[in-house]
Amino acid sequence: MNCPVGRAEISGIMKSRPVDTFSGARALRRTAVVAAVSLAAVMPYSQSSSAATPGVVAGTVYYDVNNDGVRGLDEQGVAGVVVNAYGPGVVTDINGNWTMSVPSRVLKVRVSTGWYRSQCDSLDCPSGPGTDNNFEVANQFITATVDGAVGAKLNVGLLPDWPGEYPIPPAPAAANEIDIATRLSWIWPTSPGNCYRTNDPRHHGCAVGDTPTGALQVSNEGTAPLTGISGFIEVPPNTTILPAIASSSPGNSPDITDLIIGPTDPLTNRAPFELVGTLAPAAAAQYILTARIEPGTPPSPLPLRTSNPYVPNEMTITITNPVDPDGCLVEPCPRGQHNKQAPADNTDFHGWQVVSAFVTPTPAVADFGALPQGIVGSASVSLRNLGTADALVNDVSVAGAAAADFTVADATACTSAPLAPGSTCLVVLAFAPTITGLRTASMVAHSLNAPDVTVGLSGRRALPLPTITSINPAGAKPGATVTFTGTNFASPAGPTTVKFTGSVAAPVVPSADGTTIVVSVPAAAQQGAVTITTDAGSVNSAVFVVRRPPADLVPSPTSGAVGTVVTIKGNNLKGTTEVRFNGLTTKFTVLGPNKLTAIVPVGATTGSIKVVNPWGSALTAAIFTVTPAP
Repeated sequence: MNCPVGRAEISGIMKSRPVDTFSGARALRRTAVVAAVSLAAVMPYSQSSSAATPGVVAGTVYYDVNNDGVRGLDEQGVAGVVVNAYGPGVVTDINGNWTMSVPSRVLKVRVSTGWYRSQCDSLDCPSGPGTDNNFEVANQFITATVDGAVGAKLNVGLLPDWPGEYPIPPAPAAANEIDIATRLSWIWPTSPGNCYRTNDPRHHGCAVGDTPTGALQVSNEGTAPLTGISGFIEVPPNTTILPAIASSSPGNSPDITDLIIGPTDPLTNRAPFELVGTLAPAAAAQYILTARIEPGTPPSPLPLRTSNPYVPNEMTITITNPVDPDGCLVEPCPRGQHNKQAPADNTDFHGWQVVSAFVTPTPAVADFGALPQGIVGSASVSLRNLGTADALVNDVSVAGAAAADFTVADATACTSAPLAPGSTCLVVLAFAPTITGLRTASMVAHSLNAPDVTVGLSGRRALPLPTITSINPAGAKPGATVTFTGTNFASPAGPTTVKFTGSVAAPVVPSADGTTIVVSVPAAAQQGAVTITTDAGSVNSAVFVVRRPPADLVPSPTSGAVGTVVTIKGNNLKGTTEVRFNGLTTKFTVLGPNKLTAIVPVGATTGSIKVVNPWGSALTAAIFTVTPAP
């Protein structure tokens, strides 16, 4: 959809706005174009049916696939489209039909199909092609005058999307299967509580506690019914999203039952949302969104309504599911490449201005880290007035569970004189932990004419490192139980872990007094130090001997006469108790855990060499050949 569109008028939700007050680049930027509409055909009911009923208006919303302004036999109806007579609305049924009881007088009927491509390249236009199209397009909404006294029939044709340039091509292209758009338009304020704090309601001049309210519409302009429509609403810092309220005029598509908004993520200022139910093609979901401005919201400078007047206080709503394949990611969207105006049709935004004094802290949380007992830590918090008036900070205090551990060392720079707009002052804080563990509190700066400022405070007393005084036994085979004795094995935040050389660290549960740990030797453990780690840090034990039978034995040389010294290399040789040449015991010397020497004994015969220790034995893979004496 490649036409500029303006603020749609939704009765009871949004005020209509003159085109010249919301035109140009900002109009393009702030409006998401949605369903393509070609025409509205209006004819006296008596001309098309002999069953006309006074006080009843009826009609059909259909896909005008041949773009001629008259519904053909093969042009199907569209369900879920809102139709109203500037009052309570009705929606089209599964066949696109609708019926409305009206006063017996001439009145206007409006068809709210969302944002669409009309027959004209403007916000407003007269009738389109066809012989019975006495309708008009005002702010891109189709309206027609009907006579309720004699009955009337109002047919509205929807033109499928096309990717090309103006004008509408003679042969329409198929509509996109998935084509979704959203629009967020703030309701003009009428009182200070909803942001009427300047002499122009368009400014949305707000103060803390105000609740700017807006109209949200999500439209399905594709050909497929959509379920699970979801995305996120992003708000400025310190802004709360209140529960959504279904709009009554115009109302929701009947198969949309709720708009659920989740909690706001404090890191991204985004809240997830989901539409519950199914949104039929050309149907729209209509809701009222309300934000509450909390202390610390940054202001926007005057004057508003420039090219981007609401930064940084904007609320943005974005559809992330389903993905609209032709969403434009640049601004403005070039014609002929996308069927949307800028911005991308699945995102829209609006905002407000904060006009009073606002004091914001840096940082928002002051963490003193871990301090040894008896040491006093210091930190500074900067207070900045982002408002448009002087902030009168009259006191700074500390509150919370561990308030006694934190003190305000110096706040005179902030309390001795008014804090002018844009200026900063420093509060110096001190921290002396009284007990081990995490300590938290809050610094509160109270102002006479601005919201209180709260800064989170945290710190902890440094924990003593663990110590290992003994290991019992000092060596053992895999699977055996070993007891470590020492101090400070407990971890307040946990877990405590034990890591044997060659294995991975494993969590353990120390004794209640933190002096013992009982573990099993892992199957992969190797000889070496054992590491115990707690919240405070790590400590290594003395060498722990992993008791294993000899393995991987290799003799050198592999032959020799009686009296020859043979070197045997392998693993787990420390602790060897016996060496045998083909069953005959001989003298040996252990040179280390991986090497020993043995003498070919008198009477030895050709065969394997066997090495024995208390945990098992092993044979050399190579046969040792006993040769005659020279």
